[in-house]
Amino acid sequence: MTRDVRQASQGKFNIINIVENELKIEPGAATELSMEMAMVSMKKAVEDLRSGLVDALVMAPDSPAVGLSNLNYLFSHFKDATPLRLMVNDMMRIALATDDQPLEKALAQIDVPFLVGKMTTLSEALKKDFGISAPKIAVMGLNPRMAAGDDDKVLKAIAEVQRKGVMAFGPFSVSQLFLKGQWKKYDAVLAMYYDQGVFPLKLMALDGCACYWAGLPVVCAAPMHGPAFDIVNTNKALPDSYRKAIYLACDIVNKKGG
Repeated sequence: MTRDVRQASQGKFNIINIVENELKIEPGAATELSMEMAMVSMKKAVEDLRSGLVDALVMAPDSPAVGLSNLNYLFSHFKDATPLRLMVNDMMRIALATDDQPLEKALAQIDVPFLVGKMTTLSEALKKDFGISAPKIAVMGLNPRMAAGDDDKVLKAIAEVQRKGVMAFGPFSVSQLFLKGQWKKYDAVLAMYYDQGVFPLKLMALDGCACYWAGLPVVCAAPMHGPAFDIVNTNKALPDSYRKAIYLACDIVNKKGG
């Protein structure tokens, strides 16, 4: 166990001790101490990431409240960036224009400039981080029934990014994209809100799925699930999603030339 990431050994599993006191750990429970230590760990990791001492940050499974707090801390260091959650596995990539929040709040964020920014960020990430030279993006609509007039904002945003050279198409409904397999024709899907993107992914391809935050100047990934306190010490937890997050971060660092 080392005290500083600069003391880490290549090719070995290194644990960095960032506190002096001995801590009492309670497996299977979110305690005040565990939440405090999660933030202390995040601050140290972001410090090392911004200093260039590490190439990527991969977060461990965490509770929604702690995870959101950690993300907000990370994003606070890159105020000019436009973070975009991109969910990735070996089958598909689905990005979320608005992240996990009440639907009313999510819809209030969506306008043409907002969507133009998200489509542009996604297109650039597919090029720079995933090595796709001419990515095609399927954009989902706001109304699942695709009623006339409901998706004017989406249509206008698509038209605007197309004029800038971004290959975005749509809007599509969930049934058009996923029931008929149309998503396979595209390099990524942009969903308007959390449930719209996460539910198809969970139904079709949850295992081995990771999150990547596109639009940041650093590489940051995480597994798709929380800590699963209910199965602690039962030997039922699967490592697939966490492993995918680590491999994804490594792949992106390599593509960036890190």
